[in-house]
Amino acid sequence: MPRRIDAPLRKPDANLRRNENVVRRPTLAIDVGTSGSSAVLVTSERDILVEDPHAGGSVWPTSVAYDGTSPRVGAAAEGFGRVHPDKHLGRLKQFLGEPGKLVLGEGSFTAAELAGWLLAEMREQAERVGGVEATRAVITVPASYRAGDPRRDALLEAAARAGFTTVELLYEPLATVEAPIIGGSFAIGDLGLVIDFGAGSTTAALISVLKNGTVELLGHDERTECSGAEIDRLIMTELLARAGRTWSDYTRHSDDPAQRMRTARSRRALEDRARAMKHQLSVHPSAIELIGPDEVPVELTAGELTKIIAPSLLKSVDSFRAMLNTRGVRMTELAAVVLSGGGSRLPITEDVVTDTFHRPVRHTVDQQRAAAEGAARFARSIERRHVRARVATDKETPLRWDLPGGHATDLEWQLEPGARFGASDALAVARLDDGSLWELRPGRTGTLVRTHAATGANINSGDWLVTVELDIRPFR
Repeated sequence: MPRRIDAPLRKPDANLRRNENVVRRPTLAIDVGTSGSSAVLVTSERDILVEDPHAGGSVWPTSVAYDGTSPRVGAAAEGFGRVHPDKHLGRLKQFLGEPGKLVLGEGSFTAAELAGWLLAEMREQAERVGGVEATRAVITVPASYRAGDPRRDALLEAAARAGFTTVELLYEPLATVEAPIIGGSFAIGDLGLVIDFGAGSTTAALISVLKNGTVELLGHDERTECSGAEIDRLIMTELLARAGRTWSDYTRHSDDPAQRMRTARSRRALEDRARAMKHQLSVHPSAIELIGPDEVPVELTAGELTKIIAPSLLKSVDSFRAMLNTRGVRMTELAAVVLSGGGSRLPITEDVVTDTFHRPVRHTVDQQRAAAEGAARFARSIERRHVRARVATDKETPLRWDLPGGHATDLEWQLEPGARFGASDALAVARLDDGSLWELRPGRTGTLVRTHAATGANINSGDWLVTVELDIRPFR
């Protein structure tokens, strides 16, 4: 059985308070990707990579299936989906925030419910291998998931359904910067560009490293022309043409359920072969696959793949350069360009980025797990995310805080009126607009008298949130 962990935040040992590696509660760092997701369990002792138990790999397919009785996720869902494509849904992330329900076989579910299945299985596996209870999570989100975005709200709902009681959100490019990078991390004062060649889109994010070492997101641009899914589609089109087939063979409607099932399975097989060929061509000069029901052998070379995707890649990168110009940033001001995501492994990617920006190009050590590893490091920096109250001198003191960005939501009180607190205890936790959670600390010892904002409230810098009675400091 998992070991119980106290739910309230507890005061850390004074000798450890300034150590960013202190983890007061086990935290699951999760990167929810379009095609694959990964997770790292962060504890005070170590970080544990949470593998998909059905495949033994570090990347969980972002897939779910429903067999009529119970859900299947990750590799188990992929295997089930090859036989029952009508009961399977892959690339689940792209459905977040959509209204209505999604049909899996005889069942229908919201996207938040389906995402909750995946997160719950990840949490259960983390608790199994770590021997702890993990109810706190840091989950990465695209830079476009701003406050109020229904996709962001759906992900938070999914996390709650999975049993997480405390959830921080972290923008994917900021997680990438926190991950191990070949060529070294950014230094204080650096401007950098992070380009993620993901399955659903290609995103460029302009970041800055502040004096306190935190990373700020200054702007971003997102394109779909050179996403992994679009590259797969271009490869499939080429393979079909060379095998003497057309898309109509895989999209033709039929009133016969058996024929519809065969068509769905054939399309799934074609997608798998195109994806496998893309991965092979990132390290080999050529690749060959059997295409169509008559299994025509089709070969594709790395040079031919380059010609196929070059126009889309150039269009995306030109858009990212325009984004810098719009923000008044010269390319010479960039310390480096960091490449991440599966598409960054293709040789043409680095060539085009280098020729466009003329800046040093760096890669994440592990393109698939970079965001999860960065989120794990972010989870260990929780001691940096707090603000101290403005303190008055009366016996009953109103406390106000200066919030980063001036605004926060989802205020959650950690103590009840009458409770004693230490100087570094969290009286409350609030969510900033970027999704991160910040503790509101008093900076002095005392007793909480009354609160003036309800749980779940939106708050601003300077709001009178709580009245306390502070202990009198002895004269020295």
